[in-house]
Amino acid sequence: MLTFAELRFMLESAGVILRLHKGRLTAGPASCLTDELRANIREHRERMITARCERCGAPSLGFDFCDDCDPFGPPEDDGARA
Repeated sequence: MLTFAELRFMLESAGVILRLHKGRLTAGPASCLTDELRANIREHRERMITARCERCGAPSLGFDFCDDCDPFGPPEDDGARA
């Protein structure tokens, strides 16, 4: 199994977006999810659901900060994709 840090990197690299809505964690698009990623998401699911932003206490999907409080700001979206 991947460490939590490795999983976050792998999800980002694969273009997977995590969402938390009413306590339910979803990941997509489904076409980007491998069996390995799905298994690792299940392994780290509880940490992702319970993690809170250090600044405001909002859900942060396992990161130290939520999107609104991220000290680096939102990622630049110039339309280019890796």
